Amino acid sequence: MRIALSLHGSLPPLWIGSSAISLFANSIEAVPFLVVDRGNGQFAFQGNLCFISVDPAGIVSLRRGITGTKETFQWIGMMGTEIELMSLGSHHYLRVDRATGALWADTSDKQTDISKTIQFDWKVFADDLNRK
Repeated sequence: MRIALSLHGSLPPLWIGSSAISLFANSIEAVPFLVVDRGNGQFAFQGNLCFISVDPAGIVSLRRGITGTKETFQWIGMMGTEIELMSLGSHHYLRVDRATGALWADTSDKQTDISKTIQFDWKVFADDLNRK
């Protein structure tokens, strides 16, 4: 299944997009991510022929090659289509700064600053998603 990720509760939607190996949130274009099931509620996300990866310092990027723990996430379901994604390699939660669109990861699962979201919404990617 291919999905698009957006920041939970953002109107208009802020989609996760990419440029080369960088990821960012934007209102224009969503990257379709192929969801690769790794078992036990763990997944890798492949977009633009690369996998979302989190290094030990919390830097989020797209990485080519075989997936390891840095490219594997625990899919934590909240309500409906709301999820949190925790990197199994670093135990860092994927986050987005709503003001800048920057993605990073850190160890706190607390939503202490509403401008820096930890929750995402997902939907099955449709080819016309980027035209809406």
